[in-house]
Amino acid sequence: MQPANLLPCPFCGGPAAVETNQHPSSFLKVPAEYFINCSNDGNACPVSLAFVGPCPTLPEATRRWNTRAKLPP
Repeated sequence: MQPANLLPCPFCGGPAAVETNQHPSSFLKVPAEYFINCSNDGNACPVSLAFVGPCPTLPEATRRWNTRAKLPP
C-alpha cells in the first residue's frame, strides 16, 4: 500500500517505500506498525538509515515522513 501523497526522500530524492510489520499470531492482538524508508538502491542516498517508524497508522507514518527537514546544501 503506497499513499498517493508520499514525498520522495528529502536527502537524495529517491522514492519512498512503505513497510508494515504485521503480527499474524492469533494469540496476540498486537496492532501493525508502519515504517517508511528511502528505497534508493546502492549508495545513492547519503543517509544510510533514512526512515521513520514505527508508527501505529499509515497516515501518521506518512505525516512524519513528509515533514522531515532537508539536509543543508
